[in-house]
Amino acid sequence: MSHTFVIKPATKYQRFTRGLLYGVSGGGKTRSALEIACVLQEDGRTCVIDTEWGRSSLYAPLMARRDMSYDVLNLCVDEYENELERPFDLQRAIDAIAFVEAQGYRVCIFDGASPIWAYEGGALQYLGEVAARAASSSNRPNTFNAWDEVNPLFRKFIRAILRARMHMLVTLRVKTRWEMVPNAKGGFTPTRQGLEPIFRQDTLDYELDWAMVIGADHVGVIDKTYCDELKDRVFDHPGAELGEILLEWSRGEPPPELSSLDLILADVARIFPEFCQRSANWKAAFIKSALGTNWENGAIPDPIIEQDLYTEEMLEALRRHLLRKKEGAAQRKVDQTLQRVLSAEQKEKRTNI
Repeated sequence: MSHTFVIKPATKYQRFTRGLLYGVSGGGKTRSALEIACVLQEDGRTCVIDTEWGRSSLYAPLMARRDMSYDVLNLCVDEYENELERPFDLQRAIDAIAFVEAQGYRVCIFDGASPIWAYEGGALQYLGEVAARAASSSNRPNTFNAWDEVNPLFRKFIRAILRARMHMLVTLRVKTRWEMVPNAKGGFTPTRQGLEPIFRQDTLDYELDWAMVIGADHVGVIDKTYCDELKDRVFDHPGAELGEILLEWSRGEPPPELSSLDLILADVARIFPEFCQRSANWKAAFIKSALGTNWENGAIPDPIIEQDLYTEEMLEALRRHLLRKKEGAAQRKVDQTLQRVLSAEQKEKRTNI
């Protein structure tokens, strides 16, 4: 098996920043994320994926005074505002990020990711269910082996954050305890102390561009960053100033122009994220499904190293195939919605009888 490699000069291109804010409850994580987003969005829009039962909307009047409006996707309810039994399912979180990206938002705040790890339907509950299934069939529960099923989906969630074509700000809760801290009067004041984030260790803090811990005193300390101007910085009520630094840091050389084939494949990745995440060879799979195993008795060119061999006729065939797939997916979604409505009506009739 041969491998193809490309060596290029090191160049800092324009990029979307991806950051983590974690700290105790009441420290101001959501407010800080919104004020940072107010700068990062420039002329675009911001959407909050809310796992706190819509609590992020409480800041709407405050942000309106800063001439900022934002939208909210409440992950805890369905499209009819009905509460869900498993709102924090990993695949649901992945789909939510893809959905927000597809709507063209400039900034996405995932507020917060701790429930995706530890609460209803999250990774740990999923792990327990997988282990229980294994135990029922073999009478030997093994949580370690259950990770083999959970890990791929968890990695997809992390990749969804890293690859989204928008600025990503993620918040995390932390485990807390109360300690008696000496005060200026010579006495002691009970103070909340943050311990560690409620999330899988060595994941987001390693993967994202920067991380900040925010205390109960609303002071944020940068504890990891690739941006030199942020190293060892401390911010009182972090917000616009931090946003300005991040916005400037995100600038760089214009990224290389995408080819027509790249643009088509980028649309496939945006519209059908599940299909793309199932296989490392999704590009070739999509092209083969559009053009057939062969194209006019010739082998289909490699989508990475033979892009110049794709004719306009072949590209048009790919566009038509993508359009058909997109229309089919939209129709299936409508059919599923109608089916849920009919099922709910039938259930209500049976209840009334």
